[in-house]
Amino acid sequence: MAADVVLSATIMAHPRRRADALALRARHPEMGFTLALDPDPGGPSSALRTARVAWGMARADATHHLVVQDDARLCAGFLPLVRQAIGLRPRDAICLFTEWGSDSSYNVRLAALGGSTFAQVVDHYIPTVALVLPADAAREFAGRSLPDIPEDDIALRHFLDEKGVSQVVLVPNLVDHLGGESLRGNAAMGERRAACFLPAPRGTGWSGHVVAPAVLPVLSTMDGGIPRCLVRGDHGGWARRDAFHVLRSHGVDAQAVISQGKDVVEGHAGLGQKERNLFFGLWLTGYSLGLIARTAAHARSGPPAGPEVTRSLESASSGILRTAGDQAVPQALRTAMADGVRRAWEAGHA
Repeated sequence: MAADVVLSATIMAHPRRRADALALRARHPEMGFTLALDPDPGGPSSALRTARVAWGMARADATHHLVVQDDARLCAGFLPLVRQAIGLRPRDAICLFTEWGSDSSYNVRLAALGGSTFAQVVDHYIPTVALVLPADAAREFAGRSLPDIPEDDIALRHFLDEKGVSQVVLVPNLVDHLGGESLRGNAAMGERRAACFLPAPRGTGWSGHVVAPAVLPVLSTMDGGIPRCLVRGDHGGWARRDAFHVLRSHGVDAQAVISQGKDVVEGHAGLGQKERNLFFGLWLTGYSLGLIARTAAHARSGPPAGPEVTRSLESASSGILRTAGDQAVPQALRTAMADGVRRAWEAGHA
């Protein structure tokens, strides 16, 4: 199927970052990137305005169109890996990036822990740092009369839902987000790096399987760092429930899990109350992911392994600590929390 893929590609950028876009294009001549600049750079801030230009640049002969933002970093061997992913899910919107603190990042981790290649997008938006659409959908989005909102990720999510286009994240992520100055006022969100970026993915053993759980444990700064569970509704939407929903539904003694998690957290001296709460939240989330993975169709029989697993667990601590800033959180704590997530997953799975 990958041989039938004809991919066109565009970098979308604000004129203030034109140099960054040109440098990205120069690093990847094999992509044949076109450049889409904000048509009204002096107007109100709007990623959607530029995105419509970018999606409208799908070539006439293309089966699929890729749009990346100017601050993206592509992995080694990017083009054949993208083509391989499209060949597996040719009708889907395929995100090549999702940020490490999003709700979808936990589904990426569940997919990595189970050895799956795709995870369903579960956020209310679709990640747009690097996104592939079927070319006909790209062209239609560009020409549509759209709501007057600045966010392209939300507008695209509504459009794709209306069209019935499934939205998935590739695991591992093929793109990272370099950050820097935010032109959309997102600096307060801290670093928004990839949940599972590998600089040189192997691209072996991929399949078209999509992880789409009925219940997904998440931990988000948007919830104040309080662990939650997303529970799928009858019509595909998600409701937020308390973090112990998974434990109750699996018949697990919640108090025993709490005690086990607190013992892990107490083993690290010098933590402030905020860090202790976040560490425990990660433990509980990791334990719940292990419970779900054990009963899922894609479950592994033993402990998780491989670079996708390692990276996705490492990124969990950075994702929840992202608003604290690198100077405020020692690397030792990030490492300890990443190890705690792995130990929690193994405990839940056992």
